Amino acid sequence: MSWRPGHLDAVVLDASLTDLDAVTVCRSLRAVDEDVTILIASMLPVKGLREAARDAGADLMCTLPLPEEALATIADDSSSEAS
Repeated sequence: MSWRPGHLDAVVLDASLTDLDAVTVCRSLRAVDEDVTILIASMLPVKGLREAARDAGADLMCTLPLPEEALATIADDSSSEAS
């Protein structure tokens, strides 16, 4: 599967990915697509993850379950790109 800029509205990355580091994936995605909304989610608070996610270009970093603000951000970004 190849990544094409503008192909997706949003990406949700699980911070507990086993084979990949979510922050590294975020950084790679952001390098090829500045417009996609990237959210990194974690089941537990991880020290330094919020700052690392922000530095990598994530739009949001939150713990699960996703708060309403995260869902609203994804919905807003998706609807504004559709118009």
